Amino acid sequence: MFALTGAVVTLSARSSASVEQLTEAVQSRFGALARAHDLTLADIGREKAATATSLHGLVQTIVSPYEEAPGRRVSISGPDLAVEGHVVTGLALVFHEFATNAAKYGALSMPDGRVEITIAIEADQLRLDWRERGGPPIAASPEADGFGTRLADGTIKGQLQGDLTRRWLPEGLEIGITVPLAQLTSGP
Repeated sequence: MFALTGAVVTLSARSSASVEQLTEAVQSRFGALARAHDLTLADIGREKAATATSLHGLVQTIVSPYEEAPGRRVSISGPDLAVEGHVVTGLALVFHEFATNAAKYGALSMPDGRVEITIAIEADQLRLDWRERGGPPIAASPEADGFGTRLADGTIKGQLQGDLTRRWLPEGLEIGITVPLAQLTSGP
């Protein structure tokens, strides 16, 4: 956990132009981690015990700050799957980056913008599609990779041994993720 905390601060500092930006980025990312961590704890009297959470629950928790009413601007469809251990933390950060970028630059930056998340199981793979619509038109993909891109690529491709693609379409960003199902419940 401390290594992850250090990495979040270091990488956030690299992409921040001011102390205020760094503070906002770190607090926001730690908030996402805290919300994800809460999902993995179950109250047992005065003690806490680690438990699994679900993919739907994790996504809903992370996008909740961007919703006035659950499901109005961000919809999730498809099977719900258990996620455990370090996977919860990694995916929480990835979904937080997607949601933050959608709120700053994409579909969630516009009053009628929407994000549709579709989950499917294909053979032994999880397939998750993030599709933004109703945001500002996209002229081209970004010229440089930011913190969120590096974090998502490192988590999905490295930690979870999956694949991540991005399509910058005029009508909105589309992100495709595939991850071996076995990776979703692997321990720390």
